Amino acid sequence: MVSPAPIISSFCLTVGPSLENLVKQFWEVEDLPSSTTVNPDDLECEKIFQTTYRRDSSGRYTVVLPFKIDSSFLGDSYTKLFKGICP
Repeated sequence: MVSPAPIISSFCLTVGPSLENLVKQFWEVEDLPSSTTVNPDDLECEKIFQTTYRRDSSGRYTVVLPFKIDSSFLGDSYTKLFKGICP
């Protein structure tokens, strides 16, 4: 007599995050921060911009550059450059 073939069963279960958790994580990533930290240097640059920007006669905007150090440390590079390109 031939014995019956053994019955082989397999089961696969995959568990993933729920749709609710996926949507929650999406909005946590996409939300803007509730408060922003203000850098003092940014405030100083904004102040310099607001008080010094102008429009010249050709329609271009000009503004003073916000140096963190005293600009006298830069030396006389502007006149050297100007002499080099305009003999």
